[in-house]
Amino acid sequence: MGNGKIFCIIGGVLTLVATLILGFGYAPATSFAMFGIGFIMNLDNIFEDTFSYSILFGGQDFVVYLLVIVLIVFLISGFIQIAGIKSRVAAIVGSILPIFISLVFISDFYDVLFPDPLTNIVSFFWTESIIDGIVPLHITAGTISTGLEVSLGTYILLGGGILGIIGGIIGIE
Repeated sequence: MGNGKIFCIIGGVLTLVATLILGFGYAPATSFAMFGIGFIMNLDNIFEDTFSYSILFGGQDFVVYLLVIVLIVFLISGFIQIAGIKSRVAAIVGSILPIFISLVFISDFYDVLFPDPLTNIVSFFWTESIIDGIVPLHITAGTISTGLEVSLGTYILLGGGILGIIGGIIGIE
């Protein structure tokens, strides 16, 4: 097995673990967390209250629907990265969204890189923990001034995306 395939598999697994098991951030005061399954749990709220979400993006409902489609693709991007063992394009395309979403979370936590309207994407992921302390698995990687704890899942997601891109660039031999 070539190095590119190994990078694609490891990147895809890291992306799936970060998306489906680990959290991206946690607010201890409210037991609210940001995590991939939280987005799935919020889908009904997003469609029921599209107006509230559209205010975050300039009052445009179609932006909310477009972001929902992009975030659904994000949830399956780990599988797309693993499919990169057959196609370089799949590895690269599957890695773009995890890198982008992790950078949006980092930007929201530390107020760098992206402007506020774009960092409002994180509001799609906020929900109560399924089982507090277990799902999502929250491993603190830092605390910001607002009391929000940054989770290791954000950085593992970034690492999985980078490994997937590397695997796609190296190729599948």
